Amino acid sequence: MSAKQLCDALAAAGFDGDGPLDPDSLEWAFLQGDDSRRMLAWISARLRPGNVISAADLELYEQLEMEGKLLEGDDLDFAFDSISAFSDNGENQEYTFLSEESLEDIRDSKLALRAEVSDLEKQLASLEWKLDLLTAQATTITQGKKSRSSAKTRANGQLTGLDEKFAKRNLEMNAVLGKLAATTQELSYYHSEADIGVYLSYCDFLSYVRSNLGCTKELNRWFSKKFEKGPLQLVVKDNKSSGDFVNSHHFVVQLNQINSIFAKSKMRYIEAQVEYAKEEAILSTLRTQLASQQSYVRQDSHSLRRKSSELAEELKDLSLDVQKCLSETVTGLCADLAQLAGANILEGGHNVKLLRQECYISHQKKFINYLVNQLAAHRFLKISCQLEKRAKISNAYLMLKAIELELHSYLSAVDVRLDRYHSIDQAASEMFEEGSVDDRDSFLHAVRDILSSPSSSQAMAPAYVSSYGLVEQISELQDELQYLQHEAENVLPRERGRCTDELCRMVQTLEQILGVPLSDEQPKLTPWVHGSHP
Repeated sequence: MSAKQLCDALAAAGFDGDGPLDPDSLEWAFLQGDDSRRMLAWISARLRPGNVISAADLELYEQLEMEGKLLEGDDLDFAFDSISAFSDNGENQEYTFLSEESLEDIRDSKLALRAEVSDLEKQLASLEWKLDLLTAQATTITQGKKSRSSAKTRANGQLTGLDEKFAKRNLEMNAVLGKLAATTQELSYYHSEADIGVYLSYCDFLSYVRSNLGCTKELNRWFSKKFEKGPLQLVVKDNKSSGDFVNSHHFVVQLNQINSIFAKSKMRYIEAQVEYAKEEAILSTLRTQLASQQSYVRQDSHSLRRKSSELAEELKDLSLDVQKCLSETVTGLCADLAQLAGANILEGGHNVKLLRQECYISHQKKFINYLVNQLAAHRFLKISCQLEKRAKISNAYLMLKAIELELHSYLSAVDVRLDRYHSIDQAASEMFEEGSVDDRDSFLHAVRDILSSPSSSQAMAPAYVSSYGLVEQISELQDELQYLQHEAENVLPRERGRCTDELCRMVQTLEQILGVPLSDEQPKLTPWVHGSHP
């Protein structure tokens, strides 16, 4: 054994001094012998930290010796024998022998511990797999929350934009109302004098006068040709050609029935002529006012022409709206008239062809259309005069323009509200949560396909959602269904009732207009006037 090996063994045993051991200082001559080498090797093999006294143990030994507590002699033997492991008695020796473990028991316990370690490793791998699964689910839930938050943010942005549009429209409406108030105040100040009357320009109503004259001429020509020389003469000729002179009295009865059917149309024509005479009187009054205010007309001629053209366009739109509103009523009246005419003609047994009946009904519809147009023009002139008389303004154009602006603003507000409903519906349909669904769960896959069907038209890839996302989408669809049911049960009946009431009022007004008492006054028919708008 070399000195270096001895130093390493002493250092491993816990030898400590002032400094590390020097192997060169231990190279003595007696250490080179075989016996000394075997002895030092044996000592080094048994030098362990457990059976070597440390410096702390030496200090404790010296302290016990100074205090007189160190056991020596018989006391040490008694204390040594009191320990069962070091006792010389046979019982203690047998107990110590039985308590010692054999090498085979140690090997068995080692194998058992290895099996337990393998089981623990398997459990650890299973727990790690479950942890990965939970991490994936947590990631899916986090992605779903992010998608929902982004959808909510997008919907909130759209709602904010709509609120800004509403605020802008409110500001515009307030500005229009301010302009109306300022115009009313200015006009009231302008017409504050008592000797100033109502000023209406004849050129403002020139287009209506022309259309009125044309309508009157058309009604006169149609009535004279169709009512006196048209269908009635055809029916008489058919009866004469058949050679049935026996049923002449019955033929007269049928003619009286036909005359009673169309007497109402003739009465309407006469009433329209009476209304036309009244409007002619109003126009003559306007011409008188125009003659008395030539200077005022010269100053505002350019503006009046421009307003006349604009008013013509507006009245064209209004006439289209009136035709659209009255189409159902007039169609119903024509259908009733056709039914009555068909019943009376076919029951007479005069072998009138169906084509002639349809032609007659079409002419009657044309007459009703002309009559409605003329009455609408007359009613508009009357309403314009009443507005000017009450508001004391120079013409009705400004008032109608303000009313049109208000109607357009409210229509735009309704359009914005509808756009908002569509955007909310679209945002609700686009809110989906990305994730994965178990491929073995066919029910969730079917629900996912049903919920994702609205977005299939956008050529998007199929989105896989989690069960939580499906529940959220189903709850949102249920809320939307409840809202639509509430709208259908509460809002739509009110709107339908309101529209029905308005239509009833329109029909009653039309009946009142058409139900004026018959008068013998016959207006003077003026010829057709051809010309364009100024």
